[in-house]
Amino acid sequence: MQPYATVSPYSMTKLRDAWIETSFQPSVQMSSYLFAIAVVDFPYQESYESNERLKFRIWTRESLMDQIDFALYAGPKVLNYFAEKFDYPFPLPKQDMLAVPDFGPGAMENWGLVTYRETALLYKSPKLGGVARCFSVIDKLRVARIIAHELAHQWFGNLVTMLWWDSVWLNEGFADFVGFLGTQHILQEWPNVLEQQFIFEQIQMAMAKDQEPQSPPIHRSSTQTDLFTYFDYITYKKGASIIRMLEYVMKNDFWVGLKAVMESESPSVGWDSNKFNVSIFMDSWVNAAGFPVVAVNRVNGSHVQLSQSRFIVNLTEDNATNVSTNVSQQWYIPLWYKTCTNKGITSLLWLQPNSTVMLAIEDDCWLMFNSEVRSFARLHYDDATWQRLLSGWSSDILSIERSQLISDAFNLALIGSVNYSRALELVQRLPDEVDAVPWKSAFIGLNYLQDMLFTHPGGHFFFEYVQKILNNAYKTDLWNNIEVDDFKLSVFSGKIVEEACGWNVTSCRDVAVEKFKEFIEDCQLSDDGSSNCSKVPALARRRVYCTGIEQKHTTDFERLWHLCNHESIGIEKENLLYGLSCCEDSDLLLRLLNASLQLDKPCIRRQDVGTLFKFLGNNPVARQIMWQHMKSRWSEYIKKKLKQPLKTMTMEAVRTFNTAAELEELNQFVNEIDGDDNKQLFNNAVKMVEINVHWRNSYAESVIDFVQQALLRP
Repeated sequence: MQPYATVSPYSMTKLRDAWIETSFQPSVQMSSYLFAIAVVDFPYQESYESNERLKFRIWTRESLMDQIDFALYAGPKVLNYFAEKFDYPFPLPKQDMLAVPDFGPGAMENWGLVTYRETALLYKSPKLGGVARCFSVIDKLRVARIIAHELAHQWFGNLVTMLWWDSVWLNEGFADFVGFLGTQHILQEWPNVLEQQFIFEQIQMAMAKDQEPQSPPIHRSSTQTDLFTYFDYITYKKGASIIRMLEYVMKNDFWVGLKAVMESESPSVGWDSNKFNVSIFMDSWVNAAGFPVVAVNRVNGSHVQLSQSRFIVNLTEDNATNVSTNVSQQWYIPLWYKTCTNKGITSLLWLQPNSTVMLAIEDDCWLMFNSEVRSFARLHYDDATWQRLLSGWSSDILSIERSQLISDAFNLALIGSVNYSRALELVQRLPDEVDAVPWKSAFIGLNYLQDMLFTHPGGHFFFEYVQKILNNAYKTDLWNNIEVDDFKLSVFSGKIVEEACGWNVTSCRDVAVEKFKEFIEDCQLSDDGSSNCSKVPALARRRVYCTGIEQKHTTDFERLWHLCNHESIGIEKENLLYGLSCCEDSDLLLRLLNASLQLDKPCIRRQDVGTLFKFLGNNPVARQIMWQHMKSRWSEYIKKKLKQPLKTMTMEAVRTFNTAAELEELNQFVNEIDGDDNKQLFNNAVKMVEINVHWRNSYAESVIDFVQQALLRP
């Protein structure tokens, strides 16, 4: 094999039988998991914006070369940013980034040759029209984030590598955290956007996993054999959230410390997390599972008392013995707070393990802890303090803070610490909300309630309640704002349209149906996918395609199936696959499920199987079909090395199970499976349904009672 394009000096020696031996210059010392070789017949383009010493290139299929300009701009920009930030130059003579057509991981930080899914690397400005209209501001943000994350690994993970996988959080947590900083550097035209994204995508998503009884600590046992289990939300998202909190505590000393690590440890491989010099309070955050909830209680109108406990969802006598670490775990908690008299000033106090704090307050003044959501903790206010806090809701509480307060309210209700009325009363404030992040946090909670009430006799009252909220928020002119270059306006408009149409707001669905008809007409003769012919706004395509397929016209399904199998742009193929997943015909749904095993259609490749199951999980009819399909064919997914997608399919198929009969049906299926390893694939599904049963028995009636009363009010 003769190298066509390589930067490393090499020599070639002709051998017998027309073979050629190629010798490359020795690389820098690296861990074996970082080594990659790519043999592709792809063109590349080189950046001329990087420094003279570094050769920076993007590789992809010939037909997609017009989508590499953004990556070619973002890559060198963020690489130079990190070199300056860490005061340590990138040590290699070249950096290649390769878009792989069928790639299981989202991306992989191979040193000097970073590999990506096409959807993780390619982007084209919608302003250019044509094919570019299938890209949105969210796609631009996602590509920038993934590039920044992977190039951060060139320092965190590649230059400085953990001694063993139990410390992988140092790689992934730091790459996620500084990756957000790098993304903000790339997208300077969108100030404050990354902070909003971090609160929702990192902190709130991590908390949702970390509050489960069996949640693992960030730093795992080194005896664990299944290394893939290390790569989860706890490692990435909680790791990044804890590092962000540490940076707020240490300020500039944080960056001084990182530079010291670079200088002392690199270029030798081996960064033992136990040597990383962090304050004593970090020990509990890294080595113990879970996180705290801080209780704020008024005392005599002149003080509040702060105390802490571990926040655990659905801890019962049945599962108490399976809790990953001590229920009475305590933390060193930094708490930033503000009040009605110092709205723009954030003060800091510490809540130490096994102690309380008394803070003097003004009785008629609101105060809020966890300013800017700096701490990885939930806040539980007593009723009097909560009511005062609401007085500053619109004017003095930031949108990221409102988002976290909504998340806290839903999750405190989930464990019975507050009534669901607290969360649902916040939902009633949403029509006045013009930022997408509080809406996103609210619909995480609302969608869970919808799942739990789907088969409840009073479930339709809840559906009508959410419809009423969305009717008050939806305006037809939101469709015109989806394609603007203003990130916040575009994402907010897209979110309202998505939810309004999804919850059957008539005025929204009417527009979506018309746009789908226009789409079918525009793409009727297309033989190369829909990216060239669709005029639907990018952020609304999934919802429009879904709404159209829900109209139950088989010819429309066949048209989308044809377009999906001929589409070359990954993000548009996912849009089409989402639309197909909304079908309510059992035979057509089975065709999709069978295709996930056959893997012989371009629409559903190996990398797309898990995505398909997530999409189908939003469809009540598909969930039933999936459940039957999974029970009869689960072993085939294992044989085809599709264990992770199988886990996803199981979780999605049973996510609304919440009766004793449904739990018994699931347990019976699992008990009949041979082999403990195979049974373990379904453990999380069983635990989820147990929690669902507990929720329905405990909270369903109170939610129905609240929404019935709310519907009676004008």
